[in-house]
Amino acid sequence: MIDLFNGRPAEDILSRTVRVTLAGREYELAVLTIAGNKRWKASLDKRLTGMLNGLEALPDNDVGTIFNLLNSQVDALLDLLVEYDTTGVLPPRDVLEETVYESELLVAVREVWRAANPFAVASLEAATIALQPNDLSAPTSSPRPNGAGKRARSKRN
Repeated sequence: MIDLFNGRPAEDILSRTVRVTLAGREYELAVLTIAGNKRWKASLDKRLTGMLNGLEALPDNDVGTIFNLLNSQVDALLDLLVEYDTTGVLPPRDVLEETVYESELLVAVREVWRAANPFAVASLEAATIALQPNDLSAPTSSPRPNGAGKRARSKRN
């Protein structure tokens, strides 16, 4: 399961970097400024809106077409990752396309999304913690005696 909402490591936040691993190699991308994040999120919104509109236009039971539409988003995810890399740390897009697996790409875009949305991530993390059930593994009081053992005999007349 992909965990989208957990916070980023403190050292990454303090160093203003976001770490992504692609083709087995770790890259440190610079976190964008407020204005840079606004632009990147606008690009993300535009792509998501296009995809959602495409999904909405499909017949309800057309699972094959829905699956194909979702699979076709790999290029959009690659574009988003490359757009976030304003300092040119990543290899060129064509090299990424030849060397990176789709699962790595998805995780990398998730990391970038988390860096671009720190308030949303913190809010969702706090809500997740608040919704956690109490830990039922530890007893809250001493166990009741089970009454087993020597029994007293009742007196009969």
